[in-house]
Amino acid sequence: MRDHRIAGIVRYHLKNLLACCLTVFAVLTLVEPALAGGGWNSTAKAMKTALDRENLVGQVSIVSAVMIVALAAVAGSLFWQLRRRRRAALELERRCSELADELRQSAASTGKLVKDGIDDDFDEWKLSIAESDIAWFMLRGLPLREIAELRGTSERTVRQQAQAVYRKAGLDGRSDLAGRVLERFI
Repeated sequence: MRDHRIAGIVRYHLKNLLACCLTVFAVLTLVEPALAGGGWNSTAKAMKTALDRENLVGQVSIVSAVMIVALAAVAGSLFWQLRRRRRAALELERRCSELADELRQSAASTGKLVKDGIDDDFDEWKLSIAESDIAWFMLRGLPLREIAELRGTSERTVRQQAQAVYRKAGLDGRSDLAGRVLERFI
């Protein structure tokens, strides 16, 4: 986006510089023949004596040199601005990448802390391995029928294990289980 804006600025300055060059060139090319023919009023005749052919060529060369130097200065300035902005963009991209890595690491460690905290609750409630699995599945929002399919047991067995989880934790149901776990982290 910024490169397009800089390119627009470069085009704008180059157009203005080109317009100036063309204006100077047109004036010098039109004045020289008029002065050579002598058909202008006395001001033109006075200019003719001041601007003989050698002076005119010298002035065109000077104007051309000045225009080239001005064009080079504008191009150089724009080049350095573009270079500085690209460096800043690269630095910003590098820093964003570092922050994204830090965020990923933080999220991973936070997820591990949450899992460890929930496991601590399950240990405190003295849940069996099967009851812990059932509790994890319930926290993820799976219905008892799907939990039974995943574990390869009957829905009745899963329901009994869920009731054991509620009883051991002193809870009334699934929403209390989720609320108890969330309570630890809020």
